[in-house]
Amino acid sequence: MRTFISKLLLLCMLPCISYIPGISQTDGRSAGLAGATVALQDAWSVHHNQAGMTATEKLCFGAAYENRFLVEELGFKSFAVIIPAKPGTFGISLSQFGYSIFRESKVGIAYAKKLWSNISLGIQLDYLNISLGGEYGSKDVYTFEIGMQAEISEKIRIGAHVFNPVRARLSDFQDERIELIYQTGLVYSFSDELIASVEAEKYIDHPLNLKTGLEYNFKEKFYLRGGIATKPASWAMGFGMKLQNFSINLASLCHQVLGFSPTVSVQYAF
Repeated sequence: MRTFISKLLLLCMLPCISYIPGISQTDGRSAGLAGATVALQDAWSVHHNQAGMTATEKLCFGAAYENRFLVEELGFKSFAVIIPAKPGTFGISLSQFGYSIFRESKVGIAYAKKLWSNISLGIQLDYLNISLGGEYGSKDVYTFEIGMQAEISEKIRIGAHVFNPVRARLSDFQDERIELIYQTGLVYSFSDELIASVEAEKYIDHPLNLKTGLEYNFKEKFYLRGGIATKPASWAMGFGMKLQNFSINLASLCHQVLGFSPTVSVQYAF
């Protein structure tokens, strides 16, 4: 009975839970900030805004898992690799959502470089795959995304990101296409311990989503996070811990109707 209900829930909610258009809560940190990530700089920038990869100075690996709405069939897995080099910073992102009846996968190869001391640009080439169970088969799609970040002052960093500007075609039937997404926002540092992240996200066929989050760190080892988003209305909370080169982040995003989506991520920098 539980399996039947899960499959029915999945089929009914596909338009609002599909991950391929834009993955906002990829890891524990971003989930704790309600997905306000476009101006952040960390190893997970390879998923959110590739320009932010330039701040990572060490070879870094990350892995994350989200149990969306506490339904096993809606599990989301993601991986990140950042490789700093002299000509710029390279990145690899992998993500997968769903299960055997419906599965979305995304693989990205990214490159970012500082154009000037305060401006970074990043681009990523994406391979997308949507697979349906049984005789329905699968569909491969190729697209790209591009992002920018700029340090306006010691306290303010702005970011902008566009996913799928070419509006890659998914199906000839009704001219179905992958979503085009615009994101812009900023990070404001109140102090070395407290930052605020604000973002506006616009899916071309959906209402504007406003997101904001706060992150407080103490002793540079422990982190507390919280955030809210408007479309859909949801709130988030999270916790992080850093031990030398290893870090772990736990968070949960709560939809006002569908409930909790806990996320855990780990990261290691050599």
